[in-house]
Amino acid sequence: MCEATFRSSTPRSYLNITYPVYAEVNSSIELKANGKGKQELIGTTTAVYFFCEGAEHNQISLTDPEDIIRVRERIANDPDYTEISCNDEARMLGAGFSKPVGGRDHSKHIEELKRKYGGDEEHEYSDWDRDLIAKLRQ
Repeated sequence: MCEATFRSSTPRSYLNITYPVYAEVNSSIELKANGKGKQELIGTTTAVYFFCEGAEHNQISLTDPEDIIRVRERIANDPDYTEISCNDEARMLGAGFSKPVGGRDHSKHIEELKRKYGGDEEHEYSDWDRDLIAKLRQ
Protein backbone atom coordinates (compact mmCIF):
# COMPACT_ATOMS: atom_id res chain seq x y z
CA MET A 1 0.00 0.00 0.00
CA CYS A 2 1.23 3.48 -0.90
CA GLU A 3 1.66 5.99 1.89
CA ALA A 4 3.11 9.50 1.90
CA THR A 5 3.06 12.16 4.61
CA PHE A 6 2.99 15.88 3.90
CA ARG A 7 3.48 18.87 6.23
CA SER A 8 2.02 22.36 6.09
CA SER A 9 3.74 25.43 7.54
CA THR A 10 0.58 26.30 9.48
CA PRO A 11 -1.57 24.05 11.67
CA ARG A 12 -5.04 22.97 10.55
CA SER A 13 -4.68 24.33 7.04
CA TYR A 14 -6.57 23.30 3.93
CA LEU A 15 -5.14 22.57 0.50
CA ASN A 16 -7.64 22.86 -2.36
CA ILE A 17 -6.68 21.33 -5.71
CA THR A 18 -8.88 21.74 -8.77
CA TYR A 19 -8.33 19.18 -11.54
CA PRO A 20 -10.06 18.15 -14.80
CA VAL A 21 -12.58 15.30 -14.99
CA TYR A 22 -12.84 13.11 -18.10
CA ALA A 23 -15.48 10.65 -19.34
CA GLU A 24 -15.27 7.93 -21.98
CA VAL A 25 -16.45 8.93 -25.43
CA ASN A 26 -19.03 6.64 -27.08
CA SER A 27 -19.77 4.14 -24.35
CA SER A 28 -21.81 1.69 -26.42
CA ILE A 29 -20.51 -1.91 -26.48
CA GLU A 30 -19.31 -1.91 -30.09
CA LEU A 31 -17.62 1.49 -29.92
CA LYS A 32 -16.06 0.67 -26.55
CA ALA A 33 -14.24 -2.31 -28.06
CA ASN A 34 -12.96 -0.35 -31.06
CA GLY A 35 -12.30 3.02 -29.44
CA LYS A 36 -11.23 2.11 -25.92
CA GLY A 37 -9.32 4.79 -24.09
CA LYS A 38 -10.77 7.85 -25.83
CA GLN A 39 -11.86 10.40 -23.26
CA GLU A 40 -13.47 13.84 -23.30
CA LEU A 41 -13.16 16.67 -20.79
CA ILE A 42 -16.50 17.11 -19.00
CA GLY A 43 -15.56 19.60 -16.29
CA THR A 44 -13.50 20.06 -13.15
CA THR A 45 -13.69 19.01 -9.53
CA THR A 46 -11.91 20.14 -6.38
CA ALA A 47 -10.17 17.90 -3.86
CA VAL A 48 -9.76 19.32 -0.35
CA TYR A 49 -6.96 18.11 1.94
CA PHE A 50 -7.03 19.04 5.64
CA PHE A 51 -3.68 19.10 7.45
CA CYS A 52 -4.66 18.18 11.02
CA GLU A 53 -2.50 15.16 11.98
CA GLY A 54 0.67 15.03 14.08
CA ALA A 55 1.65 16.72 17.32
CA GLU A 56 1.50 20.19 15.76
CA HIS A 57 -1.68 19.40 13.75
CA ASN A 58 0.00 20.31 10.45
CA GLN A 59 0.43 16.94 8.73
CA ILE A 60 -1.60 14.67 6.47
CA SER A 61 -0.97 11.04 5.48
CA LEU A 62 -2.32 9.92 2.11
CA THR A 63 -2.64 6.36 0.80
CA ASP A 64 -4.44 6.81 -2.52
CA PRO A 65 -1.88 7.01 -5.39
CA GLU A 66 -3.94 9.64 -7.25
CA ASP A 67 -4.07 11.85 -4.15
CA ILE A 68 -0.32 11.50 -3.58
CA ILE A 69 0.50 12.46 -7.18
CA ARG A 70 -2.01 15.33 -7.13
CA VAL A 71 -0.59 16.82 -3.91
CA ARG A 72 3.03 16.37 -5.09
CA GLU A 73 2.27 18.25 -8.31
CA ARG A 74 0.51 21.07 -6.44
CA ILE A 75 3.19 21.61 -3.76
CA ALA A 76 6.22 21.21 -6.07
CA ASN A 77 7.09 24.94 -5.95
CA ASP A 78 5.21 25.96 -2.82
CA PRO A 79 7.45 26.52 0.24
CA ASP A 80 4.45 26.29 2.61
CA TYR A 81 4.11 22.54 2.02
CA THR A 82 6.69 19.73 2.07
CA GLU A 83 6.66 15.96 1.75
CA ILE A 84 8.28 14.57 4.87
CA SER A 85 8.12 10.80 4.27
CA CYS A 86 6.86 8.07 1.99
CA ASN A 87 7.19 4.32 1.61
CA ASP A 88 8.79 2.58 -1.40
CA GLU A 89 5.54 2.22 -3.36
CA ALA A 90 4.70 5.91 -2.97
CA ARG A 91 8.26 6.84 -3.94
CA MET A 92 7.89 4.87 -7.18
CA LEU A 93 4.97 7.10 -8.17
CA GLY A 94 7.62 9.70 -8.99
CA ALA A 95 9.03 12.89 -7.49
CA GLY A 96 8.75 11.56 -3.97
CA PHE A 97 10.83 11.83 -0.86
CA SER A 98 14.42 11.63 -2.07
CA LYS A 99 15.71 8.50 -0.29
CA PRO A 100 16.89 5.79 -2.73
CA VAL A 101 14.80 2.66 -3.03
CA GLY A 102 16.97 -0.12 -1.60
CA GLY A 103 18.54 -1.78 -4.64
CA ARG A 104 15.29 -2.28 -6.56
CA ASP A 105 15.06 -1.79 -10.30
CA HIS A 106 12.47 0.91 -11.06
CA SER A 107 10.95 -0.78 -14.14
CA LYS A 108 10.56 -4.12 -12.34
CA HIS A 109 8.88 -2.39 -9.42
CA ILE A 110 6.46 -0.63 -11.77
CA GLU A 111 5.57 -4.05 -13.27
CA GLU A 112 4.95 -5.41 -9.75
CA LEU A 113 2.64 -2.49 -8.98
CA LYS A 114 0.70 -3.01 -12.21
CA ARG A 115 0.22 -6.70 -11.37
CA LYS A 116 -0.79 -5.86 -7.81
CA TYR A 117 -3.26 -3.08 -8.71
CA GLY A 118 -4.41 -4.41 -12.09
CA GLY A 119 -3.03 -1.74 -14.43
CA ASP A 120 -2.55 -2.23 -18.16
CA GLU A 121 -4.50 -5.45 -18.54
CA GLU A 122 -4.09 -7.38 -21.77
CA HIS A 123 -6.58 -6.43 -24.47
CA GLU A 124 -8.69 -9.13 -26.08
CA TYR A 125 -8.60 -8.63 -29.85
CA SER A 126 -10.71 -10.33 -32.48
CA ASP A 127 -9.02 -12.17 -35.35
CA TRP A 128 -9.91 -9.27 -37.63
CA ASP A 129 -8.23 -6.79 -35.22
CA ARG A 130 -5.13 -8.98 -35.02
CA ASP A 131 -4.89 -9.07 -38.82
CA LEU A 132 -5.10 -5.29 -38.96
CA ILE A 133 -2.47 -4.91 -36.23
CA ALA A 134 -0.16 -7.29 -38.10
CA LYS A 135 -0.58 -5.26 -41.32
CA LEU A 136 0.15 -2.01 -39.47
CA ARG A 137 3.34 -3.42 -37.99
CA GLN A 138 4.69 -4.45 -41.43
